[in-house]
Amino acid sequence: MSIFFQAGIYTVCCISDLSPPDAPLNAKHFRSIKVAQGIVSREIEGPMSAIEQGEFRAAFVVFAMSTLLAPCAKHDRVSDDYMHAIQNPAQISSYDWTEYVLRRLLDAVAKLKSDIANNVKVPYIYGCSLFLQVHSFLLELSLYSMLISIYLF
Repeated sequence: MSIFFQAGIYTVCCISDLSPPDAPLNAKHFRSIKVAQGIVSREIEGPMSAIEQGEFRAAFVVFAMSTLLAPCAKHDRVSDDYMHAIQNPAQISSYDWTEYVLRRLLDAVAKLKSDIANNVKVPYIYGCSLFLQVHSFLLELSLYSMLISIYLF
């Protein structure tokens, strides 16, 4: 696993300098991507309260996971896999988000291979396909650089 990928996931999911409340949030409130998007995009006048900070932190993680890092197959539904991790916003940074994203990606790859082997139509691929694209690009770039250095020297 790339240390840059791990650091990037940690940065996205572990927003610093927030002081969320110690009381747990109602995770059921965050099971809709639209609800999370609404919380993330709402305008706040003045400094955020501790409750607003906690809601924002949980909603941001849900939105980032559900739309970019580990999208689920269900429209506007959030995976139950990490609901326990967002219940207490102060503890969000203790969850291994990198492992979760990579596990979801590997599960998606295994499902894709199985579907192709069984001649099942594959209308979409879930998981973080952006990670695969960046990883593939970096591999190609390093191979290209290696070939250039061999050719020039």
